[in-house]
Amino acid sequence: MVLRRPLPIQHPTPLPPWLAFTAATLLYLLVATLAPPYPSGGPASHLFQPAGGVALALLLWGGRRLAASVLLGAWLAQVLTPDSSAAMALGQALASTSAAVLGAALVQQLRPQHLRSHRCSGHWQWLAYAGAVAAVLGALVHASALWLLGDITGDAWVSTGLHWWLGNALGTVLVSTLLLACCRHLQTPKKLPHLAEGWLLYGLSLAAGQVIFLNGQQTWLAPVASGYWMFLFVTWAAVRLGMLGTVGLLCLVTLQALAGTLHGSGFFAADLLASHGFGYWSYSVILSLVGLSLAAYVAEQERQNAQQAQQHAQHQARENAHRDALVREVHHRIKNNLQGLIGMMQRFEQEHPQLHDPLTQLMGQAQSIAVIHGLQGGAHIDEVRLCELLRAMVAGQEALWQTPVALTIAPDLHFCRLQPSEAVPVALILNELILNAIKHGGQEHQDVQVVLRQGLDVDGAAPTVHISISNPHCHCTPPPGTLAACTAAHMGLDLVAALMPRHGATLQRQQEAQRTTVELTLQPPTIQTDNSATL
Repeated sequence: MVLRRPLPIQHPTPLPPWLAFTAATLLYLLVATLAPPYPSGGPASHLFQPAGGVALALLLWGGRRLAASVLLGAWLAQVLTPDSSAAMALGQALASTSAAVLGAALVQQLRPQHLRSHRCSGHWQWLAYAGAVAAVLGALVHASALWLLGDITGDAWVSTGLHWWLGNALGTVLVSTLLLACCRHLQTPKKLPHLAEGWLLYGLSLAAGQVIFLNGQQTWLAPVASGYWMFLFVTWAAVRLGMLGTVGLLCLVTLQALAGTLHGSGFFAADLLASHGFGYWSYSVILSLVGLSLAAYVAEQERQNAQQAQQHAQHQARENAHRDALVREVHHRIKNNLQGLIGMMQRFEQEHPQLHDPLTQLMGQAQSIAVIHGLQGGAHIDEVRLCELLRAMVAGQEALWQTPVALTIAPDLHFCRLQPSEAVPVALILNELILNAIKHGGQEHQDVQVVLRQGLDVDGAAPTVHISISNPHCHCTPPPGTLAACTAAHMGLDLVAALMPRHGATLQRQQEAQRTTVELTLQPPTIQTDNSATL
């Protein structure tokens, strides 16, 4: 079986080959050297091999080019061990390297899609499976090397290989999963979930482990100092801390239990004599399987929930886009129909000049509504910018009445928009006010002025906009603060009064010398502003 490409983890600055080789060798050597001290020649000398998990993670991370690093690191670790010969060191190095190479090849062969997606929660089972199977090869090489060198007899060949397999399989399950989870976190850095809760959980677990495994309990705690309490902490971690937090806690518990086992204290004090450490090993494996399975299940549920939420959001976005397209089309059709109606009225007005004023007024009202639908049929559905509306209204009235209108808009008012439900009424109001200004003095003097400016309400809190429309002649307008009906000639002001929004709008008239000004004041909720903008 050929080892495939390495685990596709992206690095900001890829390491040169020589530096990756050196770092991998030193990492393996460090972990193998700092492993807990074992009783020399004891049956539990290989209950837990963290270096086996490091070797598998290195090969999954860097590919087969790092197999030489594992071989060199394993050889150096054995050479530095007292009473170890060069031949024995080479045999141990070959055992560790062969197990790692076979395990990496099995993982990449059996579950390549999980490796590509970096879902450690999804492929840790395959790490465990591959590590257990691959450790058989390492155990065979290890036991055979010791037998050929005369360090063990043929009768001890099976037991020696079995103990090597136990330690390597356990180390693969925990350490390789821990390292790959760390790599995944470094690849896509994000805030660890429930960090404060995690520190609390680790502290409680450490204290419980001291009591349970290392004889730190008082006499009154001895009856309840059971190793099965750790299932509570592991379950807590699996539900709340994710895969990285769970496997880290499992490594902590495993090391505490191992220290107590080797020193004959705590929950596994008699395990070496009773079962040669198999009780500790089976406890660690079962605890790890429960914790990792539950963490993987929770992670998968969270992933599915996130995927479903994303799919729902995408579906909702597609529906909204479809609805917006339909609404935009409706706005365009209404605008086109109104433009056609205006064209018909223009032709009728040409045939009947005596109806010029009322028909022009009707065309202005239709043009106002057409402007609204034209704006709402643009890029932003149901969004009418006040400045755009005012420009279109002024341009339309100028074209209808052949009268210039001076328009002034203060800067930064493009953030202001009308509430969708008030867009048409405000457009009709502006149409009537500009029409009155043109008809009563504007046509004669060619001096109609429209000013859009910003301000604050009387309390100085709420943003307001002021639209001032003035002409050089006094005409019938409502008294200040009222909207009473005027004469029949100015019945358009009745329409203004009827269309005025109930909240967020006022209309006032001022007379200065020979100039009349009507000011329309708008404020929320009639107008709206972007969150990032203030009027």
